[in-house]
Amino acid sequence: MAKAVEVVRENAIVRLRLEDEAKAATAAQLQRAAQVEQVSTSFENACRQMLDTLAAASTELDATAQAGDGGRCRADVFDDGQCGLRHAGEFHQCRCCG
Repeated sequence: MAKAVEVVRENAIVRLRLEDEAKAATAAQLQRAAQVEQVSTSFENACRQMLDTLAAASTELDATAQAGDGGRCRADVFDDGQCGLRHAGEFHQCRCCG
């Protein structure tokens, strides 16, 4: 009879230890899930902010292009009315103007 009581007591101890380990594992999983959610949200917010900045810059660039001199780009405009770049004595006309 004493042996049976000892076996029941040992099984109870093992069961309690296993329950504690399961609770610890569940808590660790919940903490990991919260960390992943936080990183994911942070990444999504950073991407959204970059895309908003890119959209604003694109809108500004488009407005600048539309408001330019007669539709010309912002490159150098020379006395002969052409826009482009002069480098080493050569004239390079802008692609947008011709």
